[in-house]
This record gives sequence, structure tokens and C-alpha cells, in this order.
Amino acid sequence: MNASISPYLMFPGNATAALEFYASVLGGTPETTPYTQFGYEDAPEGAVMHGALETPAGLRIFAADDIQSGADAAAFSTPGRISLALFGDDVAQLQAWWDGLSAGGTVTMPFEQAPWGDTYGQFTDRFGIEWMINASPAPAP
Repeated sequence: MNASISPYLMFPGNATAALEFYASVLGGTPETTPYTQFGYEDAPEGAVMHGALETPAGLRIFAADDIQSGADAAAFSTPGRISLALFGDDVAQLQAWWDGLSAGGTVTMPFEQAPWGDTYGQFTDRFGIEWMINASPAPAP
């Protein structure tokens, strides 16, 4: 059996902007389908029912706009909070992604050498998504 798991991020009306931002940093081209394409005529103009970004590195992020009645920014910080954890062995590439994704956000732990020897850091991006990035260089041959 083949299986995978990918984040499906919900946004309060800015899913397109978030996917475009992630694509500008991680690569790839976001694809979005509006609610109106599936008959949700009362959906806000441009609201995304399903959005996807697949990057050249094989990362996959899905996103949508939450258009439920009464949904507001507080609904996105409720229990069940999740962080995106990005791991790899190319320190330079992960540093570049860190620099791009954290721009305009809030760094909660700088991207630097951690006690376990890897380069690690945490931040909340400009869309309110929490990230953890860990660079663990491959051992020299």
C-alpha cells in the first residue's frame, strides 16, 4: 500500500494569497478551485474550496477558505493547533526556505544550532501558520 499525509490548511479568506506566498518560497504553481465552481453561489468572491501546491522538492500543501457562517480569526487558534515540521539534510536550502517563509512572521526560536546538533528553529508565518524547520546534514562519507 502507498500512503501519504499532507497538511490541509484552513484560512479565513486568504488561502490564495497564502498558497502564492508558499509557492514564491518553496517553488511550484498553486492550483485553486473556487466554491462557485461547485454551485456555492453565496460564497464570497474568490473563496477557495480546494487549493493545492506541489513543490519541485515533493512537498505538498493543501488549503481552503473557511466560509462557514460566523467563522472568524479566533476560530483558527482553537484546540487542535498544529505546526508544520519541515525536515531535510540540505542546510542551505532549508536556510533559504526559513528566510522566505519567516519573512513578515514572528520568529519564536531562531534558526541556529540546537543542543542535538542539528540546525533548528520555529516561527509563525504571516498567515498564522506555525512552522518548525530542522536541518540535519547527512554525515560525510
